[in-house]
Amino acid sequence: MALITCKECGNEVSSKADACPKCGARVARKAMGCGTLFGVAFLGAVILSALSGVFSSGSGTGTSATSSPSKPPETTEQKAERERKDAAVERAAAGAVILKKTMRDPESFKLESALVIDRTGAVCYDYRAKNGFGGTNVGHAVLGADGKTFKTSEMDGFARLWNKECAGKSGTEAATAIRWFAL
Repeated sequence: MALITCKECGNEVSSKADACPKCGARVARKAMGCGTLFGVAFLGAVILSALSGVFSSGSGTGTSATSSPSKPPETTEQKAERERKDAAVERAAAGAVILKKTMRDPESFKLESALVIDRTGAVCYDYRAKNGFGGTNVGHAVLGADGKTFKTSEMDGFARLWNKECAGKSGTEAATAIRWFAL
């Protein structure tokens, strides 16, 4: 805030005031300076260049979807495999949501890993969450291949299920997709 001189009475007035407190004359606003004008022009140029890139028709130096070779159509087997994997990730996401809801402090839940096992579709979770004392614990959970058996590392029978479904098995990591779409 700066003090300016009233053009009517000569009194000092705040630059933020609408009118002079002494005579009531309206305070003239300071016009934009060169720096402000330059900043607005620069911001406008950035926005226009971004929009032109989005709406370009692929001509010029930009790459377009039509310049890459087209993929061959998906075979029936490939489609079935993709649908199976998508269903497994959806099941893994549903399990992660349930797991989060069971936490003492659900907002503290952080999914570290969700491995969807290739052959069985079982899901092996690694996560962190606050305990009752405010500290953070690392936990593990398994959603069985049947889609019904769900055990956390605090439950009886967890080790047996983990060894059967997860230990030494390879799979597809789905934690990023789950964090984006479900948590």
